[in-house]
Amino acid sequence: MFCEECGTELESGAAFCDACGAAIGINTASETATPTTTATATAATPAKTAVTPDAYTKVKVTKEAREQAKKLADSGFEHWRVHDYKAAAADYAKAAELDPNNHDYFYRVGLSLEQLRDYDKAIDAFTEASRRKPADTSNYTCRARVWAAKGDYAAALADYDAAIGLDPYMTFFYYERGNVLMAMKNFKAAYESYSTAYRGDTRNKAYKEKMEEAKAKSSEQ
Repeated sequence: MFCEECGTELESGAAFCDACGAAIGINTASETATPTTTATATAATPAKTAVTPDAYTKVKVTKEAREQAKKLADSGFEHWRVHDYKAAAADYAKAAELDPNNHDYFYRVGLSLEQLRDYDKAIDAFTEASRRKPADTSNYTCRARVWAAKGDYAAALADYDAAIGLDPYMTFFYYERGNVLMAMKNFKAAYESYSTAYRGDTRNKAYKEKMEEAKAKSSEQ
């Protein structure tokens, strides 16, 4: 099966897409989960504010341009499916030029560039996507993942906080946030973040295992 958000091929029964973090076919949110507050979870963590997108003003795009952009995006998706990320990025970038109002084209440029490890340009693409659709958490979680890949954990943490602010009941955000805190060796805060994820989805073994790992490392500090 494939992720409906980014087209990545997934293992059967996967709950989340490894590439973009989208939930697959189930809602992992829980009304009973108690979100960890930013102030608590980031204790002893250097503060860094997420990049706030500038307001985007839509431009006039002709029907012909939109149709051509759609064809290029379809072509980009086919390239993505066969892991030709360079061609995918090129097609999505052309689609974005033709229809710059469409946030999804920029988002998919970002995903493609991330696969190519062109992290700076991927961050720029996700930022442009967030300008066009600031309430879409995927723009922030994907950019957070790229920040983490670059080793800028404070920026990654800020973007996960932004996503949690938009959707405080998505357990996966707390899990990924915990991973960043683990990389920062802030094991206590990581434990709190994993705990929040696990409270929201007690069936998730990965959440429990990472929570226990963070707790053990926290006790050693």
